[in-house]
Amino acid sequence: MPNPTTSEAIQRVLNGYKRLACRKADQRLPVTLIQPDAPPEGQAGRYDQDKTMYWSAFTFFGALPIGEYINPSPKSYTPQPTLSLSDVQLDKDLVRIRLQQSKTDQFSHGYSVRLSATGRTVCPVRAVAKYLHYKEVRGHESAPFFQFASGQFLTRQSIDSTPKMCVRDVPNSHRYSSHSLRIGAATAAAQNGASPQSIQPRWKSACFSSHVRSEVPVIGL
Repeated sequence: MPNPTTSEAIQRVLNGYKRLACRKADQRLPVTLIQPDAPPEGQAGRYDQDKTMYWSAFTFFGALPIGEYINPSPKSYTPQPTLSLSDVQLDKDLVRIRLQQSKTDQFSHGYSVRLSATGRTVCPVRAVAKYLHYKEVRGHESAPFFQFASGQFLTRQSIDSTPKMCVRDVPNSHRYSSHSLRIGAATAAAQNGASPQSIQPRWKSACFSSHVRSEVPVIGL
């Protein structure tokens, strides 16, 4: 007789059960409270813009899945689902972000995220203001928000490789990835007294609790 588990319906049930009950222990470590360094002398300009772009992405997009703010291609883009220039509004003490779609919004209704100034070194408002200081990123309103000085766009590959490069000399460096920023965001929020109710909306379910790593050391880049 044919194997009944090959049907699409059964496969969906099995995948759902795996997500709920068969999760392997996540070995990735958190990265949070990153502290920027000054660019080396004589390498301002493009180097500084690219570094500021990464700093902005890592600072206030740490709690977002990569797919919500990067562009699939380094040279071409489509307005959706890429985060565009028009999707980010900067006020004096607030950053408003309009997400066109996400893992928690699979029908692409879109929703807004508001990030307030912290008054500390790690501040989304300061990071965005410094990044937007560069005229090169002020292109067409539908253009991707994150752009290199060369004109290319920030991609998943760039985000995946950068954290690994930054922690290559750190013990257990293989346990850090781009997702360490998201884990670090949940960990930092919990360590600073945020309630589970205020953290959970950025995750699809209570799985956010597995991202809070109070029992492991947290490093900064």
